[in-house]
Amino acid sequence: MAAMSNEPPRSHEQQSRPQPLPVSDYVVSYATHAPVNQPARLSFIFGLLFFIPLAVPGVVAILFGRRGLRSAPEQGGRGVGLARVGIVLGVINLLLTLVMLIAGPIALANARRQAMRVQCASNLRQIGQAVMIYAVSNKNFLPPTIDHVAATMPGGGKQVFVCPACGTNPAKPPVLVGTIVSSHYHYIPAAARLHQIKPASRSVIAYEAPSNHNNQSMNVLFADGHVEMITGPSMSTIAAELAAGQNPPPSMR
Repeated sequence: MAAMSNEPPRSHEQQSRPQPLPVSDYVVSYATHAPVNQPARLSFIFGLLFFIPLAVPGVVAILFGRRGLRSAPEQGGRGVGLARVGIVLGVINLLLTLVMLIAGPIALANARRQAMRVQCASNLRQIGQAVMIYAVSNKNFLPPTIDHVAATMPGGGKQVFVCPACGTNPAKPPVLVGTIVSSHYHYIPAAARLHQIKPASRSVIAYEAPSNHNNQSMNVLFADGHVEMITGPSMSTIAAELAAGQNPPPSMR
């Protein structure tokens, strides 16, 4: 005979009500976030600015990178890679800054010298135009002196006769001193009249000494009005030939 239960019979409402689970059936989890190596992360971020040659991003990246390496052991080695990359990028930034500091002034000086050469060519071109205007107004005769050339220009054109590489440098005085102007350019009309100059494309009317630009270039004005910038060893040869009265210069024929 089955044993009788001492528990009172459950009502229908008690049987349909969900029963609570035992405490042991609940899973309780307390998850914690992994520690972040903030200095290493900042080192990497500033290191990415290595292309800005201001040294500041590089210095900051290196400082944070070193701090990140010191903090890594306390955080289970996290951030070591970022810190090292940040330091490397910071060093690259410092090297780029150094290169810019060295190369920048040199590039500016070269650009300034090139601008002076171009200005000299422009000056000689204007002198050539004044010579042509004088010849047209004076039955094809060329201006006999540099003062006659200057008188053809509005206001005397004194600045046109000054080489920008010489200026007021006492070591590079004018080569022609007239009543109206002083000139850093040699004026050597190849003939009395313009039509007598042959060939006009090789005959020189005016030129500057190679020393004007520290023997790196010289500008030469030809009778047909064009200007050539000559460089290399031939400069000294051409200047010597012109000084000796060889016009056109044999080395340019």
